Amino acid sequence: MWKFATVFLVAFGALVAGASSQALHDLHKGAGVDCAACHQAPPPAPVPNATCVACHGTMLGPREGAAPLSPDPHNNPHLGQGEVPVCSDCHKIHGVSDVTCSVCHRGFQFNVK
Repeated sequence: MWKFATVFLVAFGALVAGASSQALHDLHKGAGVDCAACHQAPPPAPVPNATCVACHGTMLGPREGAAPLSPDPHNNPHLGQGEVPVCSDCHKIHGVSDVTCSVCHRGFQFNVK
């Protein structure tokens, strides 16, 4: 839980400072999370979703200290009950994150980190 809180605070601080396009790699590194913590296989092998969930949780349901998202891309109606979306579909560690929901749902407004 402390890792999530640290990464969240660093990410939020960067957002407030106007660095919302900063790669998540830099935010993780700034929080003391080195590459080997996520990359269990040599890059460019993808990081397993379970690795993200181990620190950040599933993001399903209310998040402690965070305002509810509307719409909430983590509670995707296209997935089964309790099924967790693939984190890297939207969150790009080495690039600018985006929301894949917007491909079809162009009217949705998201602020993704």
